[in-house]
Amino acid sequence: MPSYESTAFIAASRERIWAVLADVNHWHQWTPTITSVQSIDSRPLELGARFEILQPRLPPAVWTVKYISPPNGFAWETGSPGLHVVAEHRIEEIGDSQQRVIQRVTFTGVVGQVLGRLFGVLTERYLAQECTSLKRRIETQQ
Repeated sequence: MPSYESTAFIAASRERIWAVLADVNHWHQWTPTITSVQSIDSRPLELGARFEILQPRLPPAVWTVKYISPPNGFAWETGSPGLHVVAEHRIEEIGDSQQRVIQRVTFTGVVGQVLGRLFGVLTERYLAQECTSLKRRIETQQ
């Protein structure tokens, strides 16, 4: 199963990082990898909430929140027959004012095996860019 990960070390509290990360409807304001995020259910980021995400070079996808633990992170998933994609966003404390943010995307299923490899380079680039953009957003707006 193809899996890709990127990490950022951010000088801020977990709560500050969580506030930006959990505000998914505004991701397009700080990362170029997201064109828009729209809540399908008019719900905040919570278990079971669904969001349509538009990204450059990718088809629209509906993501459903499957795990959430503020301010530690969340995971959501999308898919279709033969394809299951999970995106994890974790915040780990490594010091009083230093956090490690880990973003991981995992592809499973028959189609997922193929698409995961086909879009691997793009996925890695997007994850790295999202981590860099998140770090910049938080550390320049404290």
